[in-house]
Amino acid sequence: DGVEWRVDGEYHLRQATIDRDAPGIKALCAAHGLAVAGLTSYVRPDEEDAVRRLIDACRMLGCPRFRIFSAGYDPALGYFALRDRTRAQLERLARQLEGTGVKALLEIHFGTIVASPALAFELLRALDPATIGVILDPANLVIEGGMDLRMALDMLGDRVDLVHVKNIRWEQTPAGRWR
Repeated sequence: DGVEWRVDGEYHLRQATIDRDAPGIKALCAAHGLAVAGLTSYVRPDEEDAVRRLIDACRMLGCPRFRIFSAGYDPALGYFALRDRTRAQLERLARQLEGTGVKALLEIHFGTIVASPALAFELLRALDPATIGVILDPANLVIEGGMDLRMALDMLGDRVDLVHVKNIRWEQTPAGRWR
């Protein structure tokens, strides 16, 4: 019924031109009877021009959501400083999204400060789930941040807007490392 487009220069659509390319994408999807379910970007909430392009593209496409990416952990800054800075960025983004019909989704992803459902809840607890939601990807939790999925869903509640489903497994490299 729909497609989630990856917005990144190496994949489906280019982030730098997503707003200008939206009419062509909409026509292509319409010709195949598909809705645009989401735009999956690697844009961070402080990248204001890129966020604006994603919001504009979503509105043109009739797309209800786009993914944003969280800060990676930086020991030099520390978790609490990163959390507070990211929360302030998300609060600004939530104000931008009000009345647009578009929602930003923060993916629970390894290597970020929201590597677990509990960390995502901590970051988003004061934000309206109608404007900033969560992508739950259980496969990411295999790598980092794993917890009982029932508890994760209970904790996150209506913040969960999208669930990614894929296969994943750990494998040992010839050097003996696990990936």
